[in-house]
Amino acid sequence: MPEYLKDFPVEFTPVDYLSKAVIKSIEYYNKSINILHLYNPNHIIVKELVNTIFKNPSIIPDEDFKKLLKQTLKEPNKRNIISSIINDMDADFNLVYSSDIRLNNDFTTKFLEKTGFKWPIIDRKYIKLILYLFEL
Repeated sequence: MPEYLKDFPVEFTPVDYLSKAVIKSIEYYNKSINILHLYNPNHIIVKELVNTIFKNPSIIPDEDFKKLLKQTLKEPNKRNIISSIINDMDADFNLVYSSDIRLNNDFTTKFLEKTGFKWPIIDRKYIKLILYLFEL
């Protein structure tokens, strides 16, 4: 993992919670509310996520990570290793997961809390549960 991504927040919106949020927004419909932004505002940091998934992940300097990506791309039998992130790279081999668009769902979160709904905290315990479910 490159150094520059270690503190990047990752959003998980569990589908069961999303469906409950949709139901709550219908149950408590108010014609003055035009838009709700339904996503979990509780994020997990990349470093914690990676540490949960892998036993001994490496955080490496950004330039070393770029060199590793370039080297992997040069080897035809290894290119598939990074196929899932190739579209996330810029011309300088940086992984780009940020945007100038700033999302905010404070209003939605407060509205849902008034209905008794609360988004889950995404932590190591939650990630381990997801991993367990996929080990079937």
